[in-house]
Amino acid sequence: MPAVTPALAEAQAYCARLARSHYEHFSVASWFLPARLRQHFFNVYAYCRISDDLGDEVGDAAASLQLLGEWERELHACYAGKPRHPVFVALAETVNVIVDAVRVALERTPPELSADIVDRGIVLTGGGSMLKNLDKRLREETGLPLAMAEDPLSSVVLGAGKMLSDFNLLRKISID
Repeated sequence: MPAVTPALAEAQAYCARLARSHYEHFSVASWFLPARLRQHFFNVYAYCRISDDLGDEVGDAAASLQLLGEWERELHACYAGKPRHPVFVALAETVNVIVDAVRVALERTPPELSADIVDRGIVLTGGGSMLKNLDKRLREETGLPLAMAEDPLSSVVLGAGKMLSDFNLLRKISID
């Protein structure tokens, strides 16, 4: 871990450089992202890239497990608001944006749906939902039960496909 915690702008630049340096995976896809979301994707990608490298590239199983343990402790520090590594400084901002988006969505939820959410909870979907312990953080912030979708990586696409195949339902929920 760095001796001095980097500023947010420095941490974000670190994540963007890392994401852009892996042309085979991410930089091309990021061209299609809305500009306002691009940095957040860089932050999540940097976390995933380093996590994967710690598991695959170290070359020694014991050392890899030790490093992954340190990485997980840093993730806990991130959620506690005390990150030190540039990836977690940047990721903390992304997690806060996710938490705020969930809060806003809940505030705008019509009362007839709010009761269902309180009873059944929130189902997390998509790749970002797989960020370790995000469910715990959202549970703490909202007080609601949370569950992970059975297939979080495919659930968003499958749900969109179902919506597009039912034009009447799509029209019913569309915003005027």
